[in-house]
Amino acid sequence: MAADSPWAQLKIYLSSFLFVFFFAAIASVGSAKAPDIYSTLLLPDWAPNPTLFGPVWACLYVSIGISLGIFRSSSHWRTHPLIASLFVAQLLLNAAWSWFFFFDENVLLALWDIMILNVLVLLLLVILFRRGYKICTFLLLPYFCWIFFALLLTTSIWLNNPPVLGGV
Repeated sequence: MAADSPWAQLKIYLSSFLFVFFFAAIASVGSAKAPDIYSTLLLPDWAPNPTLFGPVWACLYVSIGISLGIFRSSSHWRTHPLIASLFVAQLLLNAAWSWFFFFDENVLLALWDIMILNVLVLLLLVILFRRGYKICTFLLLPYFCWIFFALLLTTSIWLNNPPVLGGV
């Protein structure tokens, strides 16, 4: 049943944001060593300034939360368990990347993680769009672009830092 009352809508969006930011907090803890590790890496010329990551991720998590809230506020969201599962799985993989890359210092595992993450988010975008959740899809497009960029950056780091972070 759709959330008809404003209070019900508010509860759906707040719980969606709390859910998304729970995973953001997990990723943040895993990134505690990020400044130290990032500064030791041989980065490509096109790598962003490290100060950009925090604000970009904050905006992306808000966008993911809004998208999840819109999806959950629809009257038939429970009939789409695959979409709900993809939201959860991609948030889990997203948080795991920080732990693999910065905490474990295993860039190869982080690379596998982000490859799978890109596939899951692309699948989520296609299914959301085909099921009529077009606004959700458009809200997640910047996220997909950013994680695709992160895939390219992670690949470059893996190839250019053999002795560090488990590179080749």
